[in-house]
Amino acid sequence: MPMNSPHNAWTLSARLTRHAALLLLMMTLPGCLIGTTATVSDSGCIIFNPIFYSSQDDTPETIAAVRSHNAAWHATCGDSE
Repeated sequence: MPMNSPHNAWTLSARLTRHAALLLLMMTLPGCLIGTTATVSDSGCIIFNPIFYSSQDDTPETIAAVRSHNAAWHATCGDSE
């Protein structure tokens, strides 16, 4: 069939219409996400826990490091112990 036949023009028109409809649908999908919140699961909260130290046996540096770790864990994970 020649390139400029009526059948080829209709096929091209139908394809363009389908592509345009798909593009319009894809453009409206982000609007469905407005007002929703995503829940992110932090696997670090499952794998790691707060650390305990001994005020008698651990050095001040170790205690400071443990407190820093625990503060970061609580800020990220809350009280999900």
